[in-house]
Amino acid sequence: EGMSDAISVQALYVSPVALGTSAGHAGEGGVILLAFSMGNYYDEAKTVTSLRVRNVSRGSGSEEEVAGNTDSVGLYIDRDHSYDLTYWDTLIAETQWNAVNMYTAPCAIDLAPGGSAVLLLAGRVASDPHDGDSIDFCLLPDVDISTADLTVASSNDTVNSAGYLVVDGMTAGQL
Repeated sequence: EGMSDAISVQALYVSPVALGTSAGHAGEGGVILLAFSMGNYYDEAKTVTSLRVRNVSRGSGSEEEVAGNTDSVGLYIDRDHSYDLTYWDTLIAETQWNAVNMYTAPCAIDLAPGGSAVLLLAGRVASDPHDGDSIDFCLLPDVDISTADLTVASSNDTVNSAGYLVVDGMTAGQL
């Protein structure tokens, strides 16, 4: 008597944040390309040491040309849970975009037991992008998230923000 039938599941669980589809203009910075939440459902703290995102953009041209629609990317902790870059957000890592399809960010994200963090991948659209292409990123939690104690992150599926950025490559010089 007094026993509960409740099952306690321990996991480092990753959930996408839906962003929808929007337009990205030549040279525009701070555009959110991927947003997701990581929740620690373990009884002990977890530290994420590396995150890898995958460029799944689509468009005309080679894979390298399509990837070239993005100049740079940065990974942020969304401190105010606005799902947009604000003064309160913390930059974890950034790079000029030079990879065709992946970007790995070394980091140290501490998640207390029962804690969570919202992460944003923000980028800058290239100054001369290809009009009509899409810019889109995702991650596979079980292989793209590394932790200090080798805990495997999980999710229902590929983490993608259920939308993408459509490149509006028109510039003032083209008018």
